[in-house]
Amino acid sequence: MPIRTPLPLVITLLAWLPWADAHPGHQPEAPHLVTDSAPESLSEALVTGSCFFLLRYNADLSSLPPEIASMILPAHGGFAKTPSGELYFGLEKAGIVRVSADLKTKTLLTPTGALTDGGLHNTTYVARDGDSDGGVLVRPDNGRGEIHVVTLEGAEVKTIGRPQPELHPYYADSDNSYAPTDTEVAPNGTLYVTDGYSASKLVLAADLDAGTYEAPLFGGPVGAAPQTPGKFSTNHGITLDPSDGTLAVADRERQWVQKFTP
Repeated sequence: MPIRTPLPLVITLLAWLPWADAHPGHQPEAPHLVTDSAPESLSEALVTGSCFFLLRYNADLSSLPPEIASMILPAHGGFAKTPSGELYFGLEKAGIVRVSADLKTKTLLTPTGALTDGGLHNTTYVARDGDSDGGVLVRPDNGRGEIHVVTLEGAEVKTIGRPQPELHPYYADSDNSYAPTDTEVAPNGTLYVTDGYSASKLVLAADLDAGTYEAPLFGGPVGAAPQTPGKFSTNHGITLDPSDGTLAVADRERQWVQKFTP
């Protein structure tokens, strides 16, 4: 089963990420604290969010080794959490960053090839029977149009490339891009992929072992229309909801989450 990490667990991010454009078309607002009165201390001022997503800046967790600090500016995407509590995320043009369970130690895994020159975006941890290290990381690469399956040490297990032309007319045209933004694994083992940074705006299914795409696929561009069930402007993230087994797909521009059965 995949294990995904909600952002509140990574409180150190408040010190890591610059509040500038992290990706074309993505313009986050500066962080702010909504309060009825002035904060009593600096510590109180460095709090953001609400409800279950309340984050407090912790300077003790915010130091970065130079090889990560020098590359952190374009950091963009999600984290994966392993059963041991370690966190993993991709750093564009650098590799994979591992954060210790206590959030104090950050290590850059620097494999060669695609993992250091692509656009790593989001991370999924998949526990698999027979894996000596307990599981693998599935990394969509929107820059190279690939899905990388790697060990927890960053060694590549396999690469899943562009969808087969016969899968959908969009992929039959070699001029059309493929730019996956996130992946998730359903309880039956099917890998779901959001092609959110291409014009297809599709959600695809794939066989993780065979490394090929398969039916079903769904979605498509919403165009200039407002929120439209089953369609997307940027299907940016996908996560399994363990409460009911559905797939939750976040649409960044339309600012809503749609849920689908696997």
